[in-house]
Formats: sequence, C-alpha cells, structure tokens
Amino acid sequence: MKKVILVHINHPALDQRLHKMSLTLHKNGYEVLQIGRKTSEKLPLPKVPYKVEQIPVIFKTGKLAYAEFMTKLFFKLLFKKFDILCANDLDTLPPSFFATKIKRKPLVYDTHEFFTGSSSLVNRNFTRKIWEKIEDFFFPKLKTIITVNESVAQKYKIKYRKDLHIIYNYPSQSARVNNSVKEIKPDEEIKLIYQGRILHGRGISLMIEALKELPENVKLYIYGSGEYLPEIEAKIKKLNLQDRALLKGAVPYDKLPHITAQTHIGFSIESAKVPNMKISTPNKLFDYLMQGLPVIVSKLPNHSKIVNENQVGIVLQNRTAQDIANAVKFFINNPEFYKRCSENALNASQTKFFWEKQEPTILNIYKNAQT
Repeated sequence: MKKVILVHINHPALDQRLHKMSLTLHKNGYEVLQIGRKTSEKLPLPKVPYKVEQIPVIFKTGKLAYAEFMTKLFFKLLFKKFDILCANDLDTLPPSFFATKIKRKPLVYDTHEFFTGSSSLVNRNFTRKIWEKIEDFFFPKLKTIITVNESVAQKYKIKYRKDLHIIYNYPSQSARVNNSVKEIKPDEEIKLIYQGRILHGRGISLMIEALKELPENVKLYIYGSGEYLPEIEAKIKKLNLQDRALLKGAVPYDKLPHITAQTHIGFSIESAKVPNMKISTPNKLFDYLMQGLPVIVSKLPNHSKIVNENQVGIVLQNRTAQDIANAVKFFINNPEFYKRCSENALNASQTKFFWEKQEPTILNIYKNAQT
C-alpha cells in the first residue's frame, strides 16, 4: 500500500479540498496522512478514516509564522516515510520540494489559487515580490501540478510554460443535505449567507450595507474567520445591524452543509481588483448550488459563466450595496424565478458540479506522479 502525505498550512477541520482529496486517495487503497498547522481556531480535529496530524507553532501570523512552520514541516517530513508527497499552496512548497529531493520521492503540487495575486498580497509589494521569487525558483522544477480551474492553469502556463492538471473545488455528493427545491416567502425570515474567509475584496462590507435597503426580516449570516473580521464587526456596529448581520465564526467543513441548507440565497461577490479573485471559482459557490441555493455573484468571468450557463441566480451588473439589495428584492418579488433557480442549482450539482466525477483524474495524476 502506497503512503501519501498531504501537507498544508490550514487547520484540518477547515480545508474542504484537502479532505476530499485525502478521502479519494484513502478509499482507493492509499495510506493517507494529512499534516496541517495548529492554528488559533479552537476547533476539534475532524473524524476521518485517514490520519491527521498538526504541527504546533509559536507564531500565528507574519513572516516568522511562515518561517517557523516551513522549518518544522521540513524536519517532520525528513523523519516520515512516504511514497508520494503533496504540497498544497506555495507556503508548503519549499520544505516539501527539498524533502522529496532528499528522499527521491515524487512531489505533487496543488495550488489552490493564483497565490501571488491573493488579497493578502495585493497591496504589499515587498512581501509579494518575495513570494514571487520563491515561486519563480520552484515552479519550473515541478513535474506534477494541480490547480482549481482553467483560468489559473492558463495564468501559470503563460508565466512558466507548464501544463497543469485541473481539479475543481466541487463538493462531494455526500455533502448534499437538501434535495428539495427551495422556495422564498416574503412574510418569513429570509436568510442570506456568506461562507468563507473574512478578507478584503470579498464584498462582505457591501452585503452588510445592503441590509439597510432590505426588509427587517432579511438577515445575513456570515460564517468564517480572517484578518478583516475586526473591520466587519465595526461596520455592523456602526450601522446598528447587530440583530441582522450575524457573525457566526469558522465552522468545520462537515457541519457547514447542514447550515447552508437552511438558508435562502448565497453570496459570492469577489472583487475584480484582486487578481486571484478575478479568475477564481470559489468553493462556496459550488457549496451553495449543492444545497439548492440560488446565488448572487459579481460580474467576473468564471462566476458569470457558471450562473448564466446554468441559470442559477443573478449576476450583478455593478458591485454596489444598492445592486445587491435590488438582486435580493428581485428574488423576493419573483418567487417563481427563485424556485426555478433553486431547481437548476440542484440539477447542476447533481449532473456537473460534484467531486466524485473527478476521482478517475485524481487517481491517474497520483499514479503517474514523477520523482
């Protein structure tokens, strides 16, 4: 039985993609170990059939946090037996690359985004250039690379002349909690949901502002944590919306589908000003569709394509609080349109957007991973 180690810098309870990848490999005969970081999130480790370990760290943020984690990860990998190693995102690549070279084992690199175009780096030129130098050094040397969509793959192909495998962030069919077409009723509580990291550029502030233009029975549920959280808390307090914009914190991936299924409309309104967001296909968008939620999305290429081709929601022509409010009102005032979008969302998630259809590709990638 081949042993695979998948390494990442997140809390194991929060990384859906890592769980799905680990589960696919486990149920197809691999011995799987997932190594993550012991973060500040006070969450229990997920109950899974594969092994999970966490690296304890002193520093939680900043350059020292990355340096500490990479150093500890490198030495941990040196004393672990494995046949294949998978590094997830650029912050795990250096120690993984050197460990596989020393041990002469295959390395799979799974880049979950256009890393150097992420929101945390967009206004930090010096830090971004350091990560770009790191990427420029390692990327041309990689033989097996996975990413999340064609747009990111094309970006890297142009930059490094490398062909990437594409595995979308589709949810597993087992994550489906709701199988019924949803309805919206103006006289009942209407639950809007945002799930994901609380970061700049994700439109969370605009969602909150939109509540001022909506009826009192419309509430926004925000699930996640992140560096932008204090500003969001201040915004809610300033607008006196504490009873309608509800911060629920980070939730383990195995609990989230049950929560999502109880809401009405999902938001994915990333900003085109953030390079990575402009070409993204967020987890949450597919998670919403899996539970039959109609969605409201910003006018970005991948977001628009998914929504328009499958008729599952509304694409904002302008990314403003007023336009968000108008889109919510349109759903409320047009219940048949809402119902049709929900039906289409369920159908799309059942026929197109589910993880299991990608499993043969995943297994082929690992089977042919090169040293």
